[in-house]
Amino acid sequence: VSGIIVLFVIVIGGIYGGYFPATYAGAVGAFGAFVIALGKRRLGIGSLVEVLKEAAVTTSVIFIIVVGGILFSRFLTYSGLVTIEIDDSPRT
Repeated sequence: VSGIIVLFVIVIGGIYGGYFPATYAGAVGAFGAFVIALGKRRLGIGSLVEVLKEAAVTTSVIFIIVVGGILFSRFLTYSGLVTIEIDDSPRT
C-alpha cells in the first residue's frame, strides 16, 4: 500500500507542482511502478519478458489500426466519395 501512495504523490505532485505535464506523468508513473515492483521483488525476468511481449502486441495492434485509418481516409479522398457526399448534403 505504501508504494501506491508514494507513486500517487509523485505523479499528482509532479503535475500540480509543474514539474511535468500530464503526458509525462504517465511515463513517470509507469517507470515508478516498474521500480516499485523491482524493489519488492515481485517482477522476475520471466514476468518482465511476458510484460514486454504483451506491450509489443498492444502497440502493434494500435499501430495497425492507425495505419488502417490513414489508408481508409486516403481511399475516401482519392475515390471522390468525400466530395460527392459534401455536394449531396442538404444546405442549411
